[in-house]
Amino acid sequence: MSPDQRFSRGERLRRRGEFLAAQQGGERAQLQHLVVLTTVRPGSRRLGLTVSKKVGKAICRNRIKRWLREAWRRRKHTFPLGIDVVLIARSSAATAGFAALDAQLELLAERLRRRSAPRRGAGA
Repeated sequence: MSPDQRFSRGERLRRRGEFLAAQQGGERAQLQHLVVLTTVRPGSRRLGLTVSKKVGKAICRNRIKRWLREAWRRRKHTFPLGIDVVLIARSSAATAGFAALDAQLELLAERLRRRSAPRRGAGA
């Protein structure tokens, strides 16, 4: 595995304060199987995951987290730099499967790229 495909500690949101910053100061998006919180910050892109007990038992929650980490690891280069992303799994994620969650991340990356791209014709 090449170094750019790893999911290192520096690419993760781990502290409660980091999650709260995304929740309070960021934008919220609703997808079919995920609720997404994003906040802009200097530096690289980071990911935080939340899968509550409402989604299922521990085996199910851990599987969803593995799927989301793998989808992020494959697609993280498509997300803009300087963004924190918090993915909150909905209960429908338990039956969705990896392909559906991966497609949701692809859709999210496209939305964020369009939003962060400079607009043509604006200004002078």
